[in-house]
Amino acid sequence: MVETFLNFIKNNKILTSNHKVILAISSGIDSMVMLDLFQKSKFSFAIAHCNFQLRGSESDEDERFVKEYASRFNIDFFTQKFNVSELTNKKGISVQMAARELRYNWFNDLLKEKQYDYLATAHHKNDSIETVLYNLVKGTGIAGLHGIIAKTETIIRPMLFASKSEIVEYANKENLKWREDASNISSKYHRNLIRNEVIPLLKQINPKLEDTFSSTMDRISSVEDMFIHQVDELKRKGIKEKEGDYWLDLNSISNVAGKKAVLFELIRDFGFNYPQTLGILEAINHQSGKVFYSQDYLLNVDRNFMIISPINQIEKIHEADSFEAVINMPDYELNFELIDRNKIVIDPSPDLAFIDADKVDLPFVLRPWKHGDRFIPLGMKHQKKLSDFMIDEKIPVILKTRIYVLTSNESIFWVVGHRIDDRVKITDKTTTVLKITKTATNDQPL
Repeated sequence: MVETFLNFIKNNKILTSNHKVILAISSGIDSMVMLDLFQKSKFSFAIAHCNFQLRGSESDEDERFVKEYASRFNIDFFTQKFNVSELTNKKGISVQMAARELRYNWFNDLLKEKQYDYLATAHHKNDSIETVLYNLVKGTGIAGLHGIIAKTETIIRPMLFASKSEIVEYANKENLKWREDASNISSKYHRNLIRNEVIPLLKQINPKLEDTFSSTMDRISSVEDMFIHQVDELKRKGIKEKEGDYWLDLNSISNVAGKKAVLFELIRDFGFNYPQTLGILEAINHQSGKVFYSQDYLLNVDRNFMIISPINQIEKIHEADSFEAVINMPDYELNFELIDRNKIVIDPSPDLAFIDADKVDLPFVLRPWKHGDRFIPLGMKHQKKLSDFMIDEKIPVILKTRIYVLTSNESIFWVVGHRIDDRVKITDKTTTVLKITKTATNDQPL
């Protein structure tokens, strides 16, 4: 396997003997095999271990195991403990997403601080297959079908040549030691479900699934390269920037093969999605003048051009540093006032919000909603994506850019004009109420 490992690194131009590498080592079999191959290949490397503290003493034992290994072979060792739960609660994201964000932020800082060239992870063929299957199920473009890339900027994945079974066979043959993570056995998480149940079923159809999939992904990657080259040429020839706006000559894509996919690639960097792409094509053919919105841009379909303009972000974020503040907006104002709980009369108007004042802290920030925002709508028990909430509320696309949220400590407590967060509602224990009134300042409907 050492020779195959070195050939893979050489053929994919992953690194040379002059580079310094940090190995992400978890204590599991994949990373311990990668560590053994690096040792036998005489590369210059150090070890980095993340302790996410999610499995109690087991997490600490993983850290101790890797630390002792590094000490035994006199390898530079870096470790960091993370509070994953804190980030999941703060951002309303999954444990996996929080752990990924924490570890890669730390890895990037470590590379810069210690002046290493690359971070190496132990992703292998099966990981790449899982990624493609996951993307297919969730929905993906061509980029989601090439699997995991062997090298992206400062991250290298030198184990992609090996299947899981080959890794296990090598580890047993070389009498390597590793620690099992019991969470990998559970099919609770989607990727584990694919790994533990879907792939074994597929291998009943094709026992050589890893090799077949790897070959297919390689061909898809080549097709993607050709496709992206075509798109880049269209961008260069068809899109012109004028005073901050981007003009796409519709004639440049009128006779392009695969127009849906091409147009999507041309506008995806501006935040537009594939369903919007289909609507834009329909507008090009039948509805000149229609406007589409992404988070940061609006796209106007004109007769001969698509014009993409940034939504002006100036003065879009406002702060209230008092419980008696007023925030002035172009079309309305927000008035804040404190009221004794016994004197309050609840009004169901969507332009009024009644908040338990003890559950929010100053300053309050009023800002446009953004993708990834989550909150717990009043009456619900679990977090919901704000984008899904707006779909459920049947808010027209063209009005979504006018949706603002009020936050405290970066957590949303009112989707202005629509719904408060359940965690700040008034209860029997509430003593002081923060009343927020949204009042129109012109004749336009809110």
